[in-house]
Amino acid sequence: MTRSIRLGLLCSLSFLAGYSATSYIPLAAQGAATQTFPPVVEGKGMHWSSDDLAKAHQGAPLSLPRTPYYRMNVNRRLHHDKPQPSDQLKIMSLWDDAEWHANLTQAYVVIGGSGTIILGGEVEKNTQLSPDERRGQPISGGTSYKVKTGDLLLIPPRTWHWSQPDPGGMTYINLTIGTRTTPP
Repeated sequence: MTRSIRLGLLCSLSFLAGYSATSYIPLAAQGAATQTFPPVVEGKGMHWSSDDLAKAHQGAPLSLPRTPYYRMNVNRRLHHDKPQPSDQLKIMSLWDDAEWHANLTQAYVVIGGSGTIILGGEVEKNTQLSPDERRGQPISGGTSYKVKTGDLLLIPPRTWHWSQPDPGGMTYINLTIGTRTTPP
């Protein structure tokens, strides 16, 4: 995918609407407690260079917009060489738990690294965090997608999704849109 296509796609995604899920590097660790987000102004577009996106994969902060209708996050997923407790269920695993959202659509644009993202299927061992949120692992019966920088995934509501980064990690922009309670 060429640089101009990736940037055009990312800018187009910035106009969609919704709410966000959790980043697995805590937002406080990203400076979110004091971070300001760029305002979204109707009639004006927004742009982030491919250099800015590449730096975000290396851990540099990248300020993305948030509105009552959507939120964009930079999610950095790290590869673990040895199993460790997963984020919610504390299952010994190389990866954090899979997610499921009842009222959210998400779009992931991979901006650095590579890995596998599993979409769909079922998770037998899971927990309900709220009426609209579930976490668990492993996924059975899902479709595995090998992803790399420049790839785009769409995750409709009620779809299990599980990120499994390769060594070196994987970073993606997560655009989360409230689709059932707040249509765009």
